[in-house]
Amino acid sequence: MGWASLFSSLGAFVLTYVFSQLLSLYIWKDKNPDGTKKKPWAPSPQLSSRLYNGWEPFDVLGSKVFSNWAAECGAFLSVKIGQKRIHVLSSTEAVKLALVDKEQHNSAKLVQGSVEMAMSDNGQTVFAAPFDFKWQRVRRAVIAALNQTSPEWLTKFYSQQTEKLVEAIRQAKDNQGKVDSDQLRGLIDMVCLETSVILVMQQQQVDAEQIEKMLELMVQLEQEQQQPIYKASLYRVPGAPFVEALYKILWGEKAIRWRNRLLDSFVAWTAQVQEQEETDTPSTLPDGAPRFRHKLADIQPSKFDAAPEQFTKEQIIMNLMHLTLHSAKMLSTSLFTLIQRLATLPDWQVRARDNPELARAFVNECLRVSPPVPAYAHASRVDQEFEWNGQLYRIDNGDELVVNLHTIHNDEQLYPKASLFQPDRFLAQDAHKHYAFGVGRRHCQGAQVSEAFLEQSLLALVATFSLAGGDVEQRHHNSGIWSWLGRAETIGTSVAFKRRR
Repeated sequence: MGWASLFSSLGAFVLTYVFSQLLSLYIWKDKNPDGTKKKPWAPSPQLSSRLYNGWEPFDVLGSKVFSNWAAECGAFLSVKIGQKRIHVLSSTEAVKLALVDKEQHNSAKLVQGSVEMAMSDNGQTVFAAPFDFKWQRVRRAVIAALNQTSPEWLTKFYSQQTEKLVEAIRQAKDNQGKVDSDQLRGLIDMVCLETSVILVMQQQQVDAEQIEKMLELMVQLEQEQQQPIYKASLYRVPGAPFVEALYKILWGEKAIRWRNRLLDSFVAWTAQVQEQEETDTPSTLPDGAPRFRHKLADIQPSKFDAAPEQFTKEQIIMNLMHLTLHSAKMLSTSLFTLIQRLATLPDWQVRARDNPELARAFVNECLRVSPPVPAYAHASRVDQEFEWNGQLYRIDNGDELVVNLHTIHNDEQLYPKASLFQPDRFLAQDAHKHYAFGVGRRHCQGAQVSEAFLEQSLLALVATFSLAGGDVEQRHHNSGIWSWLGRAETIGTSVAFKRRR
């Protein structure tokens, strides 16, 4: 009798669960809580498969496919990639309305894919955390560390790092004065990762072999994100999560292993700095250097967070690693693009050498034309209705709003002759800023220090060399460790560096 009762209860539970899932997936999926029908989705492009939807064109073209869809459907559209619903914003008006005017609705972040989850401790870091008090506390700590950084220290430090880049290029040149694209990329990766480590981790110098190992692990993590089963699971293809789980059981979670190997360095660096602070040992860094660990370990109250909960040691280290690796990858991608572009423009090399103020305009135009992340996403925090061109459209809780920089950065109304590379456009007082560093609540806090590093690198290069060659064609990586939207990378070619007298 007891077994019969158990099986009866279990059967009732299963039936209730299945029925509730059917209700949510099919009966209630297009209805509001009050039973009224939801508004329609925004216009969608014509796609050939209901199961994969826009996955194949996105996999082939990367985020450039958003511009194709925008040409077909307009500046606000809705589409599925696999079974993943996104809404693409392809004009400044749409971006402002969704991510600035309605930022209280659309400032969430969804951590997706096993690699991003591993690298962000399931969404506990500054770039990955959802919109909550924990995320606000990390942001306050980061901005406090940046605000205390002395401009004089930063200028001197960047000068030191750009000198390393110049010397590395000088040593790498062949008999014709050329450095091939792969070697140049490697040199830039080394300098940018070392720069980020020193900046974030309060290190005076970093072992080159350690930097090389970290770069290798970052490459492996990106390659792991390219595994078809991970992408199928990310885009919610039916059955993929089960196959992914089985794969991990049989072969293990590689992303976790590589993440832990990266963490070893950050644990050691953090312990070193913490020991200095606890024993009152004078810091090896001069006054004015940023103290990210210190700020993360001592979260200050704010108006709406009077008694903030402090972060654990593990949470601090994960955030330090995320800040370091993310900034290093974005800096190296941007700097490689800048050097390749600079090599194609001998006149601009002369102009920048004679007038250092032009460096900022050149950097801004590079970020407009070739942003390292040409599409990024904010997630909706609620079910909502979005008005566009006099129509109300549906956005569901958890849907992602994707900013399409390919179209926005080529808007002729904002950037006349947008197809041409013209840094002079950013010399005007009323020049429209690019969106490469994001918008709204999740705008990159390190935008200014990143641009400053790129500017000083440009000036150091044109002061030392005349550059020739270069190629600015880009390819898209459908992975970026931190985001399913990936990143763009300049392919490049050999660059000749002729020493100036």
